[in-house]
Amino acid sequence: MIPMPMRPSRCYRRLEARPYSRADFVKGVPGSKIVTFDMGGRIEKFPVKATLYADEGIQIRHNALEASRVMANRYLFKVLGKYDYHLKVRTFPHHVMRENAMATGAGADRYQTGMRESFGRPIGYAARVTRGQPIMTAWVYAGKDLEAKEALRRARMKLPVKCHASVEHVKVDTSRLARIAELERLESEREARRAAEEAAKAEVAAKLAAEAVEGEEGKEAAESEGGEEARAPKGT
Repeated sequence: MIPMPMRPSRCYRRLEARPYSRADFVKGVPGSKIVTFDMGGRIEKFPVKATLYADEGIQIRHNALEASRVMANRYLFKVLGKYDYHLKVRTFPHHVMRENAMATGAGADRYQTGMRESFGRPIGYAARVTRGQPIMTAWVYAGKDLEAKEALRRARMKLPVKCHASVEHVKVDTSRLARIAELERLESEREARRAAEEAAKAEVAAKLAAEAVEGEEGKEAAESEGGEEARAPKGT
Protein backbone atom coordinates (compact mmCIF):
# COMPACT_ATOMS: atom_id res chain seq x y z
CA MET A 1 0.00 0.00 0.00
CA ILE A 2 1.38 3.38 -1.05
CA PRO A 3 1.31 5.92 1.85
CA MET A 4 -0.62 9.12 1.27
CA PRO A 5 1.51 12.27 0.93
CA MET A 6 1.49 14.84 3.71
CA ARG A 7 -0.91 17.72 3.24
CA PRO A 8 0.51 21.26 3.14
CA SER A 9 0.73 23.28 6.34
CA ARG A 10 -2.06 25.65 5.26
CA CYS A 11 -4.54 22.84 5.96
CA TYR A 12 -3.72 22.90 9.70
CA ARG A 13 -2.29 26.35 10.44
CA ARG A 14 -5.58 27.92 11.57
CA LEU A 15 -6.14 27.95 15.34
CA GLU A 16 -9.29 26.03 16.17
CA ALA A 17 -11.70 27.05 18.89
CA ARG A 18 -10.74 24.28 21.27
CA PRO A 19 -7.55 22.18 21.49
CA TYR A 20 -7.87 18.43 21.10
CA SER A 21 -5.09 17.43 23.49
CA ARG A 22 -6.28 14.42 25.51
CA ALA A 23 -4.09 11.94 23.69
CA ASP A 24 -4.56 9.34 26.44
CA PHE A 25 -8.21 9.00 25.33
CA VAL A 26 -7.38 8.96 21.60
CA LYS A 27 -6.42 5.72 19.89
CA GLY A 28 -3.93 5.47 17.07
CA VAL A 29 -2.11 8.78 17.46
CA PRO A 30 1.32 8.63 15.75
CA GLY A 31 4.32 9.53 17.86
CA SER A 32 5.71 13.05 17.87
CA LYS A 33 8.77 13.61 15.70
CA ILE A 34 10.31 16.10 18.11
CA VAL A 35 11.52 14.43 21.30
CA THR A 36 14.50 16.63 22.30
CA PHE A 37 13.85 20.13 23.57
CA ASP A 38 17.16 21.05 25.29
CA MET A 39 20.56 20.81 23.58
CA GLY A 40 24.10 21.97 24.26
CA GLY A 41 25.73 23.16 27.49
CA ARG A 42 24.16 24.51 30.66
CA ILE A 43 22.18 27.73 30.53
CA GLU A 44 23.69 29.28 33.67
CA LYS A 45 27.04 30.16 32.05
CA PHE A 46 25.81 32.10 29.00
CA PRO A 47 25.25 35.88 29.21
CA VAL A 48 23.55 36.33 25.81
CA LYS A 49 19.99 35.18 25.18
CA ALA A 50 18.43 35.22 21.69
CA THR A 51 14.74 34.35 21.33
CA LEU A 52 12.56 33.68 18.29
CA TYR A 53 8.99 35.05 18.62
CA ALA A 54 5.92 34.35 16.49
CA ASP A 55 4.30 37.35 14.82
CA GLU A 56 0.83 35.76 14.54
CA GLY A 57 -1.28 33.02 16.04
CA ILE A 58 -0.86 29.72 14.25
CA GLN A 59 -0.56 25.97 14.61
CA ILE A 60 2.92 24.52 13.95
CA ARG A 61 3.15 20.82 13.17
CA HIS A 62 5.60 18.63 15.02
CA ASN A 63 7.62 17.86 11.88
CA ALA A 64 8.14 21.60 11.27
CA LEU A 65 9.33 22.08 14.87
CA GLU A 66 11.75 19.17 14.50
CA ALA A 67 13.08 20.53 11.20
CA SER A 68 13.68 23.99 12.70
CA ARG A 69 15.35 22.45 15.77
CA VAL A 70 17.69 20.41 13.60
CA MET A 71 18.65 23.44 11.49
CA ALA A 72 19.47 25.66 14.48
CA ASN A 73 21.21 22.96 16.50
CA ARG A 74 23.35 21.79 13.58
CA TYR A 75 24.55 25.31 12.85
CA LEU A 76 25.39 26.13 16.48
CA PHE A 77 27.12 22.79 16.99
CA LYS A 78 29.24 23.30 13.88
CA VAL A 79 30.16 26.93 14.54
CA LEU A 80 30.47 27.11 18.34
CA GLY A 81 30.99 23.58 19.64
CA LYS A 82 29.00 21.15 21.75
CA TYR A 83 29.17 22.93 25.12
CA ASP A 84 29.46 26.55 23.94
CA TYR A 85 25.73 27.12 23.46
CA HIS A 86 22.34 26.03 24.73
CA LEU A 87 19.28 25.69 22.52
CA LYS A 88 15.78 25.22 23.89
CA VAL A 89 12.51 24.65 22.03
CA ARG A 90 9.90 26.48 24.10
CA THR A 91 6.72 25.21 22.44
CA PHE A 92 5.31 21.72 22.85
CA PRO A 93 3.08 20.02 20.25
CA HIS A 94 0.15 18.88 22.39
CA HIS A 95 -2.76 19.39 19.97
CA VAL A 96 -3.82 16.21 18.11
CA MET A 97 -4.49 16.91 14.45
CA ARG A 98 -7.19 14.99 12.55
CA GLU A 99 -7.94 14.51 8.89
CA ASN A 100 -10.72 12.91 6.91
CA ALA A 101 -9.00 11.10 4.07
CA MET A 102 -10.72 11.35 0.71
CA ALA A 103 -10.18 9.65 -2.60
CA THR A 104 -7.75 11.29 -4.99
CA GLY A 105 -7.15 11.02 -8.69
CA ALA A 106 -9.04 11.71 -11.86
CA GLY A 107 -12.80 11.80 -11.37
CA ALA A 108 -12.65 11.24 -7.62
CA ASP A 109 -15.06 14.12 -6.97
CA ARG A 110 -17.78 12.30 -8.89
CA TYR A 111 -18.15 9.44 -6.43
CA GLN A 112 -16.94 10.97 -3.14
CA THR A 113 -17.80 14.41 -1.80
CA GLY A 114 -16.99 13.87 1.88
CA MET A 115 -18.94 14.63 5.01
CA ARG A 116 -19.25 18.15 6.35
CA GLU A 117 -17.52 18.80 9.68
CA SER A 118 -16.32 15.20 9.81
CA PHE A 119 -14.32 14.18 12.87
CA GLY A 120 -11.50 12.39 11.06
CA ARG A 121 -8.70 10.20 12.33
CA PRO A 122 -5.61 11.41 14.24
CA ILE A 123 -2.53 11.99 12.09
CA GLY A 124 -0.06 13.80 14.36
CA TYR A 125 0.58 16.65 16.77
CA ALA A 126 0.78 20.42 16.47
CA ALA A 127 1.77 23.28 18.76
CA ARG A 128 -0.72 26.08 19.28
CA VAL A 129 1.26 29.33 19.16
CA THR A 130 -0.17 32.76 19.92
CA ARG A 131 1.12 36.11 18.74
CA GLY A 132 4.26 37.14 20.57
CA GLN A 133 4.88 33.69 22.05
CA PRO A 134 8.52 32.51 22.15
CA ILE A 135 9.21 29.50 19.95
CA MET A 136 12.92 28.90 20.41
CA THR A 137 15.73 30.40 22.52
CA ALA A 138 19.50 30.18 22.15
CA TRP A 139 22.00 31.06 24.89
CA VAL A 140 25.60 31.86 23.82
CA TYR A 141 28.74 33.56 25.11
CA ALA A 142 29.34 37.29 24.80
CA GLY A 143 30.35 38.32 21.31
CA LYS A 144 28.44 35.45 19.66
CA ASP A 145 25.22 37.37 19.05
CA LEU A 146 25.46 37.08 15.28
CA GLU A 147 25.85 33.29 15.42
CA ALA A 148 22.76 32.98 17.62
CA LYS A 149 20.69 35.21 15.32
CA GLU A 150 21.86 33.26 12.28
CA ALA A 151 20.81 29.99 13.90
CA LEU A 152 17.36 31.41 14.64
CA ARG A 153 17.11 32.74 11.09
CA ARG A 154 17.77 29.26 9.74
CA ALA A 155 15.22 27.80 12.13
CA ARG A 156 12.66 30.39 11.02
CA MET A 157 12.95 29.19 7.42
CA LYS A 158 11.39 25.85 8.45
CA LEU A 159 8.38 27.37 10.25
CA PRO A 160 5.08 28.31 8.55
CA VAL A 161 4.81 31.64 10.37
CA LYS A 162 6.45 35.05 10.29
CA CYS A 163 8.86 35.45 13.20
CA HIS A 164 11.29 37.96 14.62
CA ALA A 165 14.33 37.50 16.86
CA SER A 166 15.49 39.62 19.80
CA VAL A 167 18.76 39.54 21.75
CA GLU A 168 19.12 40.39 25.43
CA HIS A 169 21.91 40.15 27.98
CA VAL A 170 21.43 38.35 31.28
CA LYS A 171 23.51 38.23 34.44
CA VAL A 172 25.71 35.18 35.03
CA ASP A 173 26.42 33.75 38.47
CA THR A 174 30.21 33.37 38.36
CA SER A 175 30.30 31.27 41.52
CA ARG A 176 28.76 28.33 39.64
CA LEU A 177 31.04 28.35 36.60
CA ALA A 178 33.60 25.98 38.14
CA ARG A 179 30.90 23.48 39.08
CA ILE A 180 29.37 23.69 35.60
CA ALA A 181 32.78 23.06 33.99
CA GLU A 182 33.28 20.01 36.21
CA LEU A 183 29.86 18.61 35.29
CA GLU A 184 30.50 19.09 31.59
CA ARG A 185 33.90 17.40 31.93
CA LEU A 186 32.30 14.38 33.62
CA GLU A 187 29.63 14.22 30.95
CA SER A 188 32.21 14.33 28.15
CA GLU A 189 34.15 11.52 29.85
CA ARG A 190 31.00 9.40 30.10
CA GLU A 191 30.27 9.96 26.43
CA ALA A 192 33.86 9.03 25.52
CA ARG A 193 33.60 5.80 27.52
CA ARG A 194 30.26 5.00 25.91
CA ALA A 195 31.70 5.60 22.44
CA ALA A 196 34.71 3.39 23.25
CA GLU A 197 32.41 0.60 24.46
CA GLU A 198 30.29 0.82 21.33
CA ALA A 199 33.42 0.76 19.16
CA ALA A 200 34.70 -2.32 21.02
CA LYS A 201 31.35 -4.08 20.57
CA ALA A 202 31.35 -3.25 16.88
CA GLU A 203 34.90 -4.60 16.54
CA VAL A 204 33.98 -7.86 18.29
CA ALA A 205 30.89 -8.24 16.09
CA ALA A 206 32.95 -7.64 12.95
CA LYS A 207 35.53 -10.20 14.10
CA LEU A 208 32.83 -12.81 14.77
CA ALA A 209 31.26 -12.13 11.37
CA ALA A 210 34.65 -12.55 9.67
CA GLU A 211 35.26 -15.83 11.49
CA ALA A 212 31.81 -17.07 10.48
CA VAL A 213 32.51 -16.21 6.84
CA GLU A 214 35.87 -18.00 6.98
CA GLY A 215 34.21 -21.06 8.51
CA GLU A 216 31.57 -21.13 5.78
CA GLU A 217 34.24 -20.80 3.08
CA GLY A 218 36.27 -23.63 4.64
CA LYS A 219 33.19 -25.82 4.85
CA GLU A 220 32.33 -25.19 1.21
CA ALA A 221 35.91 -25.93 0.16
CA ALA A 222 35.91 -29.21 2.11
CA GLU A 223 32.58 -30.22 0.58
CA SER A 224 33.82 -29.46 -2.93
CA GLU A 225 36.99 -31.49 -2.35
CA GLY A 226 34.95 -34.42 -1.02
CA GLY A 227 32.69 -34.29 -4.06
CA GLU A 228 35.65 -34.33 -6.44
CA GLU A 229 37.15 -37.35 -4.65
CA ALA A 230 33.82 -39.19 -4.86
CA ARG A 231 33.54 -38.52 -8.60
CA ALA A 232 37.12 -39.64 -9.31
CA PRO A 233 37.59 -43.26 -10.73
CA LYS A 234 38.59 -45.86 -8.15
CA GLY A 235 41.33 -47.39 -10.22
CA THR A 236 43.38 -44.24 -10.48
